[in-house]
Amino acid sequence: MHVRSLLVVTLGLVSFSALKAQGRPLNPVCKRLLPAALVGRLAGEPKTALIPRQVAIGAGGDCNYVADPSAAKPQLILMADINQVAGHRDFVRYVGPIPNRPVPGLGDEANAVKTIVAARKGALLVVVSSFQKVDLKTQQAVPYFTRDQLIELVRQALAKK
Repeated sequence: MHVRSLLVVTLGLVSFSALKAQGRPLNPVCKRLLPAALVGRLAGEPKTALIPRQVAIGAGGDCNYVADPSAAKPQLILMADINQVAGHRDFVRYVGPIPNRPVPGLGDEANAVKTIVAARKGALLVVVSSFQKVDLKTQQAVPYFTRDQLIELVRQALAKK
């Protein structure tokens, strides 16, 4: 009897979550600058989809991508923030916590660490952050995207400015 009640409650919560997600719009800037097909191709995840902010744990960016939205528990693979900034001072203020590791040739200024890349071109600021997965062979956490793949995502987003 308890299992049946638990199943009904679980199905209700899943249905509620799906309805909650349907009411939240996707950021149109994400579709234009970082389309899900591009993100999925670079991640090796062909079913990648863009989901609204805060419909999954960790989906706090302007743009949030899951590997397979039809999976029982969709895995977040990438979060991105896209903002308008006034210039260098705003860039420094926004990316302050990211160590200063410049990426020459990426926008007007850019910093990158293992799983985060931030770059500004004119007033457009793009910050991408890779989520991690467990490598089944080594049982170690590895990012979905390499630093170079993140740089490529940002490069393509800035080119569409």
